[in-house]
Amino acid sequence: MIPLDPEIREYAAKHTSPVFSKEILDIMDALKADTRNSGFDVFMMITMHQAQFMSELVCITGARRILEIGTLTGYSAVAMGSALPFDGKMVTLEINPEAHAIASRYIKMAKLEDKVELRLGPAAD
Repeated sequence: MIPLDPEIREYAAKHTSPVFSKEILDIMDALKADTRNSGFDVFMMITMHQAQFMSELVCITGARRILEIGTLTGYSAVAMGSALPFDGKMVTLEINPEAHAIASRYIKMAKLEDKVELRLGPAAD
């Protein structure tokens, strides 16, 4: 995560409409807290504004397939996966078993397991 100038963050918050349902927002909030409590560096995660932007990119490009290398705990996977159309698919790769387990739990909570496939192991494989 690249730190944003506080004035830019405030402007973005004031002029951005949420793109996620309340259910997905609640899941993403819990996921961020779980990531922090599990000892992972939350600065490796994207911000909510970046998640909204990525979600919007999925929608406006009409993306049906996404490959993500480096799932961490699944924050961006939930964001992008929730924006995929009903026939969309995402493959996301994570090497850390602990991070993979957290991501798997939250993908299920978000009811995205039909769209998002989590793979554990090196991306080169």
